[in-house]
Amino acid sequence: MNTNHILISGPSASGKTTLIRNLLKNYKSLSFSVSHTTRPRREGEVDGKDYHFITVDDFLSLIKNGKILEYTIFNGNYYGTSYSELSSKIPKIFDVEYEGVLHFKNNFPYFKFIFIDCDKETIKGRLTRRGDKEKDIEARLKLYDKFQEIKGEFDKIVMNNKSIEEGLKEIVEYLKLD
Repeated sequence: MNTNHILISGPSASGKTTLIRNLLKNYKSLSFSVSHTTRPRREGEVDGKDYHFITVDDFLSLIKNGKILEYTIFNGNYYGTSYSELSSKIPKIFDVEYEGVLHFKNNFPYFKFIFIDCDKETIKGRLTRRGDKEKDIEARLKLYDKFQEIKGEFDKIVMNNKSIEEGLKEIVEYLKLD
């Protein structure tokens, strides 16, 4: 079992996906844990790279067959991590939603836990510019508040209000990648 896995989480539009992509691009010693989801693919996303995009029936079958480590339902869509992602010898970055964080913390305390934070107004602005629907923005802002309640569970908190470069530098220093 690899004890160098990294869990990165934070509210929607905190910049975590951009930070993860930059880490993977710049540090070939890391790989990405690809989660499963039933949500529609966004522009630019690649099946098998960003997510495994599957049907609800397929997701429920994975759960029934004991293949899913943890999952959540957000806005009617399933998101989850399969057990097979843990077997990698290469350190993996796990991008986990709110409900999965405590599961990972309780079951895999050897992970490095990084929280990507951002102020609420910046998050709201990013979601609006991204074109999210108003009801989705409201749901994501409620989840933002829940994230604030558990951020003390993380080993490292990175404030990502400014440039991606600053957040990336902070993560690289914490993980001792250079």
